[in-house]
Amino acid sequence: MKKVVITFCFLLFAFYLSAQTPKNNFPFFHNMKGERKVVADTAILRVAPSTGAAITDTIFVGDEINILMQVPYSEVRNHVASPWLKVTYKKGNYTKVGFASAIDIAINEKLHINDVDIAFGVLKNDRKDSLVNSELTSVNYYKCRLVAFRKNKYVDDLVFNAPRNFSVDSMATSILQKTNLKKTVAVFRLLLSSKDDHEGDFKLNFVLCNANKLVQLPSLHSYLLKVSKNWVNEDLLFHYQSKDFAVISREQNTPFGGKTFYKWNGCGFKEL
Repeated sequence: MKKVVITFCFLLFAFYLSAQTPKNNFPFFHNMKGERKVVADTAILRVAPSTGAAITDTIFVGDEINILMQVPYSEVRNHVASPWLKVTYKKGNYTKVGFASAIDIAINEKLHINDVDIAFGVLKNDRKDSLVNSELTSVNYYKCRLVAFRKNKYVDDLVFNAPRNFSVDSMATSILQKTNLKKTVAVFRLLLSSKDDHEGDFKLNFVLCNANKLVQLPSLHSYLLKVSKNWVNEDLLFHYQSKDFAVISREQNTPFGGKTFYKWNGCGFKEL
């Protein structure tokens, strides 16, 4: 009888937890399965998908894991509704099983450029309120992290903001044509799609320099500005090339127009 009562209480608790699951579709954490890397400084493994469950292990940034499945339950961490993942990982000569929070794990599938692995993850969801013309306005964005590893050892990382009304759709290498930027190994793109299909895309371009440095290029957008109901289209164009530097422009058409020039020298750029 005692076992029946305990079992009933456990099922009741599990039902309560499922009822408390935030009702959103996890824009950053869809289809989490397969080989990934840890992007948080540390990730805690637990015996069950809950912060109240016992800790089994701690793994660190760059460690490799294999995601078996996404558990239909999430908990809010750093203002992000982060689902739980059932994973396997290596400890010495043993393969272990545990549960990890998705916010600690790379969202993108394994991305390998030369001998460098690139991992992308979300750190937190920030909200800033400010007064503009006596009206309270809110600015929401996700603080994200891009990390480069060579042979599972940390090389470099970037922390940047992604607009809150866009969700990460995919990450893939995208070599820009005719760049030939000095010391550049590859240019790759993070594509964000708007939650409203009519709003377009928000693209972030990054350069891997000398296989040991990450640099973010000026943003690239194509989205609908709701206030003016006009499209904002930006593009990156590469102009003059020499053996020492290149000139990049960020060109913007309707509704604002305009062009901004940048000088790329070595592994960095500055506005001209």
